Amino acid sequence: MTVLSDPRTPRPGRPAAASHVRWLGFGAAVDSLGTGLSTVVVLLYFVRIVGFDVVSVTAAMSVGAVLGLLTPIPVGRLADRVGLVGVYVGALCLRGVGFLGYALVDDYAWFFGITLLLMGLETTTSSLQQSLVAGLLDEAGRVRAMSLISAVRNAAIGAGTLLGGLALATDSRLVNASLLAVNGLSFFVFAAVVARLGRRLDDERKRTPDPGSADPGSVDAGSADPGSAGPAGTTNAPPVLRNLRFLALVGANGLLFLHDSVLNELLPLWMVTAIGLSPVVMSVLLVVNTALSVGLQVLFGRMNGLVSRTRELLWASVVLLVVFCALCVAVGRMPTGLAVAVCALAVVLLTIAENIHSVVSWEVSFAWAPEARRSEYMAAFSMGYGLQRVVGPVFLIGVVLARGDLGWLVLGAVFALAGSGFGALSRRAKVTNSPA
Repeated sequence: MTVLSDPRTPRPGRPAAASHVRWLGFGAAVDSLGTGLSTVVVLLYFVRIVGFDVVSVTAAMSVGAVLGLLTPIPVGRLADRVGLVGVYVGALCLRGVGFLGYALVDDYAWFFGITLLLMGLETTTSSLQQSLVAGLLDEAGRVRAMSLISAVRNAAIGAGTLLGGLALATDSRLVNASLLAVNGLSFFVFAAVVARLGRRLDDERKRTPDPGSADPGSVDAGSADPGSAGPAGTTNAPPVLRNLRFLALVGANGLLFLHDSVLNELLPLWMVTAIGLSPVVMSVLLVVNTALSVGLQVLFGRMNGLVSRTRELLWASVVLLVVFCALCVAVGRMPTGLAVAVCALAVVLLTIAENIHSVVSWEVSFAWAPEARRSEYMAAFSMGYGLQRVVGPVFLIGVVLARGDLGWLVLGAVFALAGSGFGALSRRAKVTNSPA
């Protein structure tokens, strides 16, 4: 296993990577605590306390979700052209203004407009953060930094969600509006952190070319020809919407990300309605998922050699997802006590699989994003996740849940085919970049 450079070792001309990660973790913690506070509050606040019709509120959110699919690439292009840090800080500040507006609004037209603004920007900031990580850290530290940041985010969102639930129980407009305002202020804190980290980033990118992150042992090496994204140092990459191979890779990654909707939408409904488990048991298993995810992300953030094992990690994730589906087929034929134990095992396997896939996804996106179009390609890569958030629940509820065992077998086949396609597309890029 390849031993990566210590993240505390400075790159020439750059501050110590450990300092960057600490600041990003601090900003992510503040931001995510606010996000957890508001996530559980927004829908019920505007329906129960402000008095908007539930159909009107969900309609605004649906339109916002569609807009969120369209904004990342244009915003990524803008970041590549005028500067990543300025665009990222601007997006965070606009989100902060939006949530402060949520705290004050009592007119539906204003609510609708603010919702479109917030949901349009929500899908852009994760890819901008990843571009910032790519600019600040070397290849050895990027995936580990993303793992640690994700661990911090998950823990902070969990704490914020708990506090938000307590606030809802008060039925107080002042208390709940204050939480929305706190979330708005958290974006300004994170924007200040980004501005501090990125003060010299744009000038440094002009002076120092990125050598790229293609690793000969991974599935993600890029191609230097105009038909592929190429390694990170490539300057002749086409606009991302003209790069069909990269878009196919995005689609395969989106199919693998169905595990997110399985966890959040399908699994709770299936365990309660199809298997007959108690909602309390289901809730405990989801808490196990959250705790295990945080632990795995911290572990991955401290491990060396992950980027040299991308292919093995991809197939480990796919195998675990297929085994998870097989367990879900089997559990329906078991007595209640054994079914609970097997469901717990299935949740553990799904949790490990989703976190391994996240590592693979980060590394592949870093490797495929050319320096000159980094934010644009990062934004496009994140669209796979965004698309599955829109279509995933429909497929999982309408096909997997409705068809029972057959549905789970179909889902397992989808994971296997998506993993094969993902690996083949990345491997083809590597071969294209190899000497004749």
